[in-house]
Amino acid sequence: MVILSLCGQVVWLNPKPLGVNLNDIVFADSLHGVITGSYGTILYTEDAGEQWEVIMTGGEVGFYNLQYIDGMYYATNGSLFSSADGRAWEKIYTNQQYSVNTFRFVDHQRGYGWFTASSGGKFGETVDGGHTWQLSDWQLSPVGNNCSMRFTSAGVGYFSDSKAVYKTVDSCCTWNLIRDFSAENGSIIITALSDNKLMIGIRELFPAPYGYVLLTNDGGATFDTVYQGAQYPTAMEFCNEQRGLISFNKLCSYSDTTVRKLILQTDDGGVTWTPYNIPNLGIINGLSYVKKGDAYIVGYFGRISKSTDDGKSWSPYWPASYDCYVYLNYLGDKKMIRYNSGAKGYKLEKSYDEGKTWIQLPCPRSPSFAEFADSLYGCSVYGYSLYDSVATHFTLDGGFSWQTNRVKLKWNSDFDFRVVSPGAIFLTLSDSSFSYSENNGLSWTRQPLPFAKGKLLPISVDSLLYICGDFTFDSVGHYQIYTWMSIDRGVSWKLMGTEDLYWGYKIVLAKANAKGDILLMLQVNAWQGSVYDKLYFSHDYGESWAITDTIPGVTGFESIDLNEKGMARVFSYDYFNYDYYRIQLTTDWGHTWRTDEFCFPQTICSMVITEDGSALLGGQLGHFLKVYGPDGPFGIGDQRCQNGVTVFPNPATDFVTFRLDTPSPATVALTLSDIQGRQVMCVQDALKKGDKEVSIITATLSPGAYFYRLEFNGMVKTGKLLIGR
Repeated sequence: MVILSLCGQVVWLNPKPLGVNLNDIVFADSLHGVITGSYGTILYTEDAGEQWEVIMTGGEVGFYNLQYIDGMYYATNGSLFSSADGRAWEKIYTNQQYSVNTFRFVDHQRGYGWFTASSGGKFGETVDGGHTWQLSDWQLSPVGNNCSMRFTSAGVGYFSDSKAVYKTVDSCCTWNLIRDFSAENGSIIITALSDNKLMIGIRELFPAPYGYVLLTNDGGATFDTVYQGAQYPTAMEFCNEQRGLISFNKLCSYSDTTVRKLILQTDDGGVTWTPYNIPNLGIINGLSYVKKGDAYIVGYFGRISKSTDDGKSWSPYWPASYDCYVYLNYLGDKKMIRYNSGAKGYKLEKSYDEGKTWIQLPCPRSPSFAEFADSLYGCSVYGYSLYDSVATHFTLDGGFSWQTNRVKLKWNSDFDFRVVSPGAIFLTLSDSSFSYSENNGLSWTRQPLPFAKGKLLPISVDSLLYICGDFTFDSVGHYQIYTWMSIDRGVSWKLMGTEDLYWGYKIVLAKANAKGDILLMLQVNAWQGSVYDKLYFSHDYGESWAITDTIPGVTGFESIDLNEKGMARVFSYDYFNYDYYRIQLTTDWGHTWRTDEFCFPQTICSMVITEDGSALLGGQLGHFLKVYGPDGPFGIGDQRCQNGVTVFPNPATDFVTFRLDTPSPATVALTLSDIQGRQVMCVQDALKKGDKEVSIITATLSPGAYFYRLEFNGMVKTGKLLIGR
């Protein structure tokens, strides 16, 4: 099998990409602040958080350990970055052997850091604002993850990992253990309020998950437990030595995964704490004061919340309140419908320009999605268990007005509906039958299905496909796939074929077109290795099946789709690396796959394929983006992934990132030339072992085609690059 790069461009349409996990937040004053997050995300505000601007996003490595001091912002993603205004960021330090794990500056010149490598870690000191570091020979061994560092003066500081807390009084030359937490098997956060006053938040995993907060006023000689409960601390911030906040996530037990949030507030330096509940905004990662009384918390999926009363109450502040676009419907000719189930109910929107702009439509009174047969007709079917009835909400004018038919019909919560033409609705029930209506749900005709628990795939008003599976327990384990077809709307069925798929477990997703092409996603038993989901294709209405070649790095599929030309799209992930979601396209039934290496956020939950093979994706927080098809802006012949190098434009930024594999430290030289061969840019960057990307700023370049030459480790790669606006 051949793996190529996806020839299309990734474009964020509306809004700009968030939804990535936010890791830290800091304010320089009462107006200006910065948030860092996953995938190289940096946000900036100049109005105390009323609006946040996406400065950059789209890289593979996230930023964390954010600090502001003496007019400078600092952040790390393994290398150290700085910014004077929160907008323009510069990489000021990178080490080919050691990664910057955590750091703390005591003024604009002097700072300390913890540098890690596979062989261990070292402490470092800088006296020139982080541009150069002197690493000490003194090491801590062993050192866990989740390290943090706090200094109260140039000489006195504290350091914690997931196992212990240490103190230095000689500027990192030596460190003394003040408390061992290795028995807790958890994580630690710290805040130093003075040379001898330290707050420690502990998350203990065993024997039961809970957290507690310790306070020392004598530099670690003695500790007082000031809080203990079922929550675990995630962030801690003091605006002065007396007033502070601690954020907690609450995980009741391993069987109960309900996460509850809590804020503790103190006015007496941490001796006593007052608890307040906060909204369900996902797991909290960062906490910061804007000014006395005003604070922000940030966390998973791009959530930001603000308090103006010292943590007593919190409001979802940004982004918008609608949480998740669960359904996309492509109507052709760049028209789209997206259906949202969010925190404030349901919302239906329509686009005439393939998602660049949206208008809101009146939403049918139904919590089930609306499916459209064409640009004008759509319907939504919802069952009412209390009355054994089904309501059909339908539109004849593209969603601008809706009508309702409600009739008596026994149904089950597992039912599924499909619309194949205006007025023709197919409703699959869970009792081995289906119902269809030709009059917008005013009446229904029930027909039996040949087997239970399968997928009904209407391909026209009269022609139906039905795919089901049955598991047989024996010494090997067989999963039989049966494909049935009806050309008289279910009055009679013909068995098209059977297929013995070893170790199959259940049918998850299935798509079909009128040509007889079927794309099937089958879940297999987990004990069969790293591949959990498999794709099967049929070109003859299910008479025969062929498994696609395994896609490297892919073990599961979030969504699949198939167009009338036989092009297939899959939105895939790796069970062992959930941060790495990808889009794949095949035009030859899985023999070759073109893959886009962009790190898609986990918030994407719906995907459709267009006539030209482009993918349209929607997700939480109103995210919507397009991945162009094989004939997109880059052209079918431009393979952007050759010999380990991938090029992709970062969305919503003026950056272009080149991905590469550096098995050893290397100096990368990159030159960019215009179509007339004139050199317009030359960049050199030192990469350490394991670095996977190098970025260039393209804001000063005019839109158009360019040629790049990339040299590293004695290899030369060339290619074409398209820069747009």
